[in-house]
Amino acid sequence: MTSHTLSDSTLRYWTNQLALPGALVIDGHLYFVGPEPAPTDLAANPKLYGCYGTGFTIGHADGTQTVTHNLSCCGEIPPALRPADNAAFIGEPEQTPTPAIAAHDHFEHLDYIGGSYPFECCFCYLRFDPSDIPASKAAS
Repeated sequence: MTSHTLSDSTLRYWTNQLALPGALVIDGHLYFVGPEPAPTDLAANPKLYGCYGTGFTIGHADGTQTVTHNLSCCGEIPPALRPADNAAFIGEPEQTPTPAIAAHDHFEHLDYIGGSYPFECCFCYLRFDPSDIPASKAAS
């Protein structure tokens, strides 16, 4: 069996990451919870948030829980540097509720994207044909 040694830069990177406030170790991987996005921001641009805005429920060693839609994974921690887990996932991501967005008027939030249904609501991604748009909402 081959023994691997860590480079100085790898050692420095992981030492610094693990020392940051809020570092979560789950199943040997390092995670950080970012600020929770507003429901409308999450609905409009989920890809701007960690794990594409997927919801996770995390149980902490002190018994508290965090629900987040902005979880970033920094990768698997090298075994030689791996501390004990200080958190765990609770349930599956699809079991974590997505925040409700306030009712909105699709036609107030249309983006032109082209194609057979060229207009899309930027909050909920419903697509519309120009004939679907009420005359009172159509651009002049």
